[in-house]
Amino acid sequence: MLIAIIKFLFYNYTEDKEEMFAGRVPGQVGNPLANCHPPATYKNVKWVLSQLRHGNEDVVRIHVPTHGPDKYVVHSYQAMHDDTGNYMGVNEYVLDFQPIIDWYLQQTGQRLAKDETVEVDATSSASKKQEEVDSVSGASEQATSEVDSVSSASESADVDSVSSASIKS
Repeated sequence: MLIAIIKFLFYNYTEDKEEMFAGRVPGQVGNPLANCHPPATYKNVKWVLSQLRHGNEDVVRIHVPTHGPDKYVVHSYQAMHDDTGNYMGVNEYVLDFQPIIDWYLQQTGQRLAKDETVEVDATSSASKKQEEVDSVSGASEQATSEVDSVSSASESADVDSVSSASIKS
């Protein structure tokens, strides 16, 4: 049984789809939220919505490195609640942080410095840092729950992959 169907309800038309970081078109308004994302991302969309819906996070931010090396584009998904605290949906906003970073560095006279202890993965551009194990508690020694290899998140509530709605067991 579906508890709710999360839909794409608002579209701020200021640019053509090709000019946006997360291109949308007015015709998508009213569609299930999952249908506004590529099929390959459904599992991640499901995880983000679950985290927000269940109060595990108020905001989930995801860096999307598909816009080139001169941009640092982040998709932010923020839970929205009514006056009594009930979860009402998600506000997604997308921002290129690079101009803000550049401005901050210029204003403060600081610069970014490479961390020599971090090895860059040439395939995915993700940084790899050696995981240290706490010799007393063994923390980080081995995972205790199944982890999603894409988002690095633990699996959670069942959500319909098409409508993004929670599925009641």
